[in-house]
Amino acid sequence: MNPSYCWNAYISVHINFTVIKLKLKL
Repeated sequence: MNPSYCWNAYISVHINFTVIKLKLKL
């Protein structure tokens, strides 16, 4: 697998998870 692709996917999931947590707090 392409390391950069894995890194981008990891960042994307982390951002989505953070957004969900912020929405739950609201």
